[in-house]
Amino acid sequence: MNRLFRQPDRGFMGYAALAVFALAYLFAMMLVLAPGQLLPTPSAAVVETAE
Repeated sequence: MNRLFRQPDRGFMGYAALAVFALAYLFAMMLVLAPGQLLPTPSAAVVETAE
């Protein structure tokens, strides 16, 4: 089983893949913790059009 996960020569691409994963993970966490900060809320759009 260890042979499946062992990668002796990861190099730059290993770090790039880790950085992409970390960015995607942080963005997903921000969407869960503070969705109103990143995406407009539908109720705010209704209030703006009503005025």
